[in-house]
Amino acid sequence: MLHSVLLVDDDETDRHLLMRDLTRIRVDAPVLECVDGDEALRLLLRYGPDAEESPPRLIFLDINMPVVDGFGFLDAFAKLREQRGALKACRVLMFTSSDLPADRERALGFAFVAGYLVKGEARPGELDRAIQGALAV
Repeated sequence: MLHSVLLVDDDETDRHLLMRDLTRIRVDAPVLECVDGDEALRLLLRYGPDAEESPPRLIFLDINMPVVDGFGFLDAFAKLREQRGALKACRVLMFTSSDLPADRERALGFAFVAGYLVKGEARPGELDRAIQGALAV
């Protein structure tokens, strides 16, 4: 079950397009938005043991962002997940313009990264399959 979805991307247009595609495939969950990894990490800190709500089950993450980029987020999130048990249910789907094999390999090296989608190439059907795969873990 999706309690909420978190989009982490500095590009407003890309966030809008992803939200449009999520609506098309009928993802019915509140969507939270952050413009960089630092903002996303600060948001996730509120999901401690006494939190009244569950953290986002699914995080869409861009790589190229200011302040804290996608890889900086992944490194910090790996540590945060160990400290806060509620975050262990979160899965990350990379949603980035980088089609570099090295970036794909690096991102998928994190056990909680469930997929890698390239912006502009991922169609709604592929997005839906990636979400279903991420949630099946």
